Amino acid sequence: MVKPEAFLAEIRRVAEVQRVVRPMLKSVLSQRIINPALAHRFANGAKTDWERWEKSYDDKYFDMATFVRLGSAAENAFRDYFMRKIGCASRMDLANDPDGGKPGIFQNMLRLQNLYRDRLNVDLETIPSFKLVKEFLVHRHLYAHNSGAIDDKYIADLKRMTGVDLAVDA
Repeated sequence: MVKPEAFLAEIRRVAEVQRVVRPMLKSVLSQRIINPALAHRFANGAKTDWERWEKSYDDKYFDMATFVRLGSAAENAFRDYFMRKIGCASRMDLANDPDGGKPGIFQNMLRLQNLYRDRLNVDLETIPSFKLVKEFLVHRHLYAHNSGAIDDKYIADLKRMTGVDLAVDA
Protein backbone atom coordinates (compact mmCIF):
# COMPACT_ATOMS: atom_id res chain seq x y z
CA MET A 1 0.00 0.00 0.00
CA VAL A 2 1.07 3.55 -0.73
CA LYS A 3 1.90 5.73 2.25
CA PRO A 4 1.07 9.47 2.22
CA GLU A 5 4.76 10.29 1.72
CA ALA A 6 4.77 8.18 -1.46
CA PHE A 7 1.75 10.09 -2.77
CA LEU A 8 3.47 13.41 -2.10
CA ALA A 9 6.62 12.12 -3.78
CA GLU A 10 4.57 11.17 -6.86
CA ILE A 11 3.02 14.65 -6.97
CA ARG A 12 6.53 16.13 -6.78
CA ARG A 13 7.64 13.90 -9.69
CA VAL A 14 4.65 15.00 -11.78
CA ALA A 15 5.34 18.65 -10.94
CA GLU A 16 8.99 18.14 -11.83
CA VAL A 17 7.99 17.00 -15.31
CA GLN A 18 6.05 20.22 -15.87
CA ARG A 19 8.52 22.51 -14.14
CA VAL A 20 11.80 21.06 -15.43
CA VAL A 21 11.34 18.57 -18.26
CA ARG A 22 8.85 20.58 -20.33
CA PRO A 23 11.07 23.72 -20.44
CA MET A 24 14.06 21.54 -21.26
CA LEU A 25 12.12 20.01 -24.14
CA LYS A 26 11.18 23.44 -25.40
CA SER A 27 14.76 24.64 -25.23
CA VAL A 28 16.21 21.64 -27.05
CA LEU A 29 13.45 21.35 -29.66
CA SER A 30 13.53 25.09 -30.39
CA GLN A 31 17.17 24.76 -31.36
CA ARG A 32 16.55 21.88 -33.75
CA ILE A 33 15.91 23.37 -37.17
CA ILE A 34 13.87 21.26 -39.56
CA ASN A 35 15.78 20.47 -42.72
CA PRO A 36 14.11 22.47 -45.53
CA ALA A 37 14.36 19.39 -47.77
CA LEU A 38 12.13 17.55 -45.28
CA ALA A 39 9.78 20.46 -44.49
CA HIS A 40 7.18 19.17 -46.95
CA ARG A 41 6.53 16.27 -44.54
CA PHE A 42 5.10 18.74 -42.05
CA ALA A 43 2.00 20.45 -43.39
CA ASN A 44 1.96 22.95 -40.55
CA GLY A 45 4.91 25.03 -41.83
CA ALA A 46 7.06 24.47 -38.76
CA LYS A 47 10.66 25.67 -38.93
CA THR A 48 11.84 24.00 -35.70
CA ASP A 49 11.01 20.77 -33.94
CA TRP A 50 9.37 22.81 -31.15
CA GLU A 51 7.04 24.52 -33.64
CA ARG A 52 6.22 21.15 -35.15
CA TRP A 53 5.59 19.74 -31.67
CA GLU A 54 3.39 22.66 -30.71
CA LYS A 55 1.44 22.82 -33.96
CA SER A 56 0.78 19.07 -33.90
CA TYR A 57 -0.72 19.43 -30.39
CA ASP A 58 1.93 17.12 -28.94
CA ASP A 59 2.52 19.74 -26.24
CA LYS A 60 -1.16 19.48 -25.31
CA TYR A 61 -0.94 15.69 -25.16
CA PHE A 62 2.09 16.09 -22.91
CA ASP A 63 0.01 18.25 -20.55
CA MET A 64 -2.92 15.84 -20.77
CA ALA A 65 -0.65 12.97 -19.71
CA THR A 66 0.43 15.06 -16.73
CA PHE A 67 -3.19 15.49 -15.63
CA VAL A 68 -3.87 11.78 -16.06
CA ARG A 69 -0.80 10.91 -14.03
CA LEU A 70 -1.66 13.40 -11.28
CA GLY A 71 -5.27 12.23 -11.11
CA SER A 72 -4.21 8.59 -11.00
CA ALA A 73 -1.84 9.35 -8.13
CA ALA A 74 -4.69 10.97 -6.18
CA GLU A 75 -7.04 8.10 -6.95
CA ASN A 76 -4.46 5.59 -5.74
CA ALA A 77 -3.84 7.61 -2.58
CA PHE A 78 -7.58 7.69 -1.74
CA ARG A 79 -7.82 3.94 -2.37
CA ASP A 80 -4.72 3.08 -0.35
CA TYR A 81 -5.71 5.29 2.57
CA PHE A 82 -9.14 3.69 2.66
CA MET A 83 -7.59 0.21 2.53
CA ARG A 84 -5.21 1.03 5.37
CA LYS A 85 -8.01 2.43 7.53
CA ILE A 86 -10.34 -0.57 7.08
CA GLY A 87 -7.52 -3.11 7.37
CA CYS A 88 -7.40 -4.45 3.80
CA ALA A 89 -4.07 -6.11 3.09
CA SER A 90 -4.47 -6.21 -0.69
CA ARG A 91 -6.64 -5.04 -3.53
CA MET A 92 -8.11 -8.53 -3.67
CA ASP A 93 -9.35 -7.97 -0.11
CA LEU A 94 -10.72 -4.61 -1.19
CA ALA A 95 -12.61 -6.25 -4.05
CA ASN A 96 -14.57 -8.21 -1.44
CA ASP A 97 -15.45 -5.09 0.54
CA PRO A 98 -19.14 -4.19 0.03
CA ASP A 99 -18.33 -0.51 -0.54
CA GLY A 100 -14.68 -0.21 -1.49
CA GLY A 101 -14.96 -3.01 -4.03
CA LYS A 102 -17.48 -1.15 -6.17
CA PRO A 103 -16.08 -0.31 -9.63
CA GLY A 104 -15.00 3.31 -9.99
CA ILE A 105 -15.67 4.23 -6.36
CA PHE A 106 -12.32 6.02 -6.05
CA GLN A 107 -12.81 7.92 -9.32
CA ASN A 108 -16.24 9.34 -8.61
CA MET A 109 -15.86 12.24 -6.19
CA LEU A 110 -19.42 12.14 -4.85
CA ARG A 111 -19.27 8.41 -4.21
CA LEU A 112 -15.78 8.80 -2.71
CA GLN A 113 -16.96 11.56 -0.38
CA ASN A 114 -19.89 9.41 0.77
CA LEU A 115 -17.61 6.40 1.27
CA TYR A 116 -15.13 8.37 3.36
CA ARG A 117 -17.92 10.02 5.38
CA ASP A 118 -19.85 6.81 6.02
CA ARG A 119 -17.02 4.35 6.57
CA LEU A 120 -14.15 6.47 7.88
CA ASN A 121 -16.03 9.39 9.42
CA VAL A 122 -13.95 11.77 7.29
CA ASP A 123 -15.49 14.79 5.61
CA LEU A 124 -13.22 15.37 2.62
CA GLU A 125 -14.72 18.84 2.10
CA THR A 126 -13.03 19.99 5.33
CA ILE A 127 -9.60 19.38 3.78
CA PRO A 128 -8.48 22.74 2.34
CA SER A 129 -6.90 21.30 -0.81
CA PHE A 130 -9.77 18.93 -1.62
CA LYS A 131 -11.46 21.44 -3.96
CA LEU A 132 -8.27 21.53 -6.04
CA VAL A 133 -8.08 17.72 -6.02
CA LYS A 134 -11.67 17.52 -7.26
CA GLU A 135 -10.86 19.94 -10.03
CA PHE A 136 -7.87 18.08 -11.39
CA LEU A 137 -9.75 14.78 -11.13
CA VAL A 138 -12.51 16.27 -13.31
CA HIS A 139 -9.86 17.31 -15.84
CA ARG A 140 -8.10 13.93 -15.56
CA HIS A 141 -11.35 12.17 -16.38
CA LEU A 142 -11.82 14.37 -19.44
CA TYR A 143 -8.34 13.55 -20.73
CA ALA A 144 -8.25 9.87 -19.76
CA HIS A 145 -11.71 8.96 -20.99
CA ASN A 146 -12.64 11.59 -23.57
CA SER A 147 -9.30 12.51 -25.18
CA GLY A 148 -9.75 16.07 -23.98
CA ALA A 149 -12.93 16.68 -25.97
CA ILE A 150 -15.27 18.81 -23.88
CA ASP A 151 -18.81 17.51 -23.70
CA ASP A 152 -21.93 18.23 -21.64
CA LYS A 153 -20.88 15.77 -18.93
CA TYR A 154 -17.55 17.53 -18.42
CA ILE A 155 -19.25 20.94 -18.27
CA ALA A 156 -21.77 19.64 -15.71
CA ASP A 157 -19.10 17.84 -13.64
CA LEU A 158 -16.84 20.89 -13.60
CA LYS A 159 -19.71 23.10 -12.46
CA ARG A 160 -20.82 20.60 -9.80
CA MET A 161 -17.28 19.99 -8.47
CA THR A 162 -15.77 23.46 -8.72
CA GLY A 163 -18.57 25.94 -9.30
CA VAL A 164 -17.05 26.95 -12.65
CA ASP A 165 -19.74 27.21 -15.32
CA LEU A 166 -18.12 27.11 -18.75
CA ALA A 167 -21.39 28.10 -20.36
CA VAL A 168 -21.28 31.40 -18.43
CA ASP A 169 -17.63 31.91 -17.46
CA ALA A 170 -16.08 31.10 -20.86
